[in-house]
Parts: sequence; C-alpha cells; structure tokens
Amino acid sequence: RIPNIGLKLKIMVDQIKDVQVIVSGSSALDINNLTQEPLTGRKFEFQMFPVSWNEFETNVGYIKAEQQLELRLIYGMYPDVITNLGNEYEILKNLVSSYLYKDILSLAGIRKSEVLEKILQALALQIGNEVSYNEIAQLVGVDKNTVNNYIHLLEKCFVVFRLNSFSKNIRNEIKANRKIY
Repeated sequence: RIPNIGLKLKIMVDQIKDVQVIVSGSSALDINNLTQEPLTGRKFEFQMFPVSWNEFETNVGYIKAEQQLELRLIYGMYPDVITNLGNEYEILKNLVSSYLYKDILSLAGIRKSEVLEKILQALALQIGNEVSYNEIAQLVGVDKNTVNNYIHLLEKCFVVFRLNSFSKNIRNEIKANRKIY
C-alpha cells in the first residue's frame, strides 16, 4: 500500500547496482493496480496458485486425501482450511469478510458488496451448467457488462475460473456461454 510503489521500484532497480527486490502481496489485483510502471525488462512475475490435489495427496497420503475428498470439494484447498480440520467454515467466513469484501471490493472500487455476493450465489447454483451473463444480470438486477466485470475480477483473484466449451469442431468452441466453477 505504498503510494507510487511501481515508480519507486523502478528507481531502486535502475539506480542501485546488483539489487534484487521481491515484491509480494495477498492479491495480484493489489500489486497490478498499484504498480502502474510496467518495469519491462526488470521483473519476473510468479503466481502462487492454491494447493493442488497432487500436493495435498503427497502431503497427507492417499487414504487421508480420499477420506477428505468431500470436505475439499465443499471447502476448497486454501492452506489454512486444509491445516485446520473442523474449523473450515469459520476460516472461509473470515477469508470472505477480510479478502473478498475488503480487499477485492476496495481495490476494484466496487461499492455494492451485495451485488458481488448475489453473483457468486447465482454462479454457485449453476455449477456444471453453462452460464449466461444475461440471465445472471436479470437475476441480480444489473447489466450484463457489470456481471462480466465482476466475474473477470473474481477470476483474477482465483475465486472462480471459467471453462470454455469443448467440441471436436473447433469453431463451435467459440461459444459465448461457458461454465464457471
């Protein structure tokens, strides 16, 4: 949350010989929004993805992983959720209130948290089905572009991901509707 962090990083890298700077944050959105300097040729970007099933299974073993499959499908693979069995609901509620409603909403300049929540609920009720942005827009009471922007924002923050259609005819894969998980 340092003002003009991108420019300050650029000056540090350009002016201090042999300096290496590691910049991290809980939100890629935060860093991208605040580092308006492209730092071209001066940076390497890495994304830290959630724990994969393979990593989880390797860590806890095949049998424990299979026993926790339903929990992982319900509560996800956030590291804190995985390591605190029995407290998954409370941890997710805390993540939602601190990350989703404070960080994402404030960084994206979104004022209506209830719209974001309704979009997430609508998406959750359509898991496995193709999603129509028009239908969600009508359901929530906003326009199609707002739905698209919110879903794009949620995707950038790894809350949801889009799955394009699959067809043997590649031209059919360019359909407007996709599944969102």
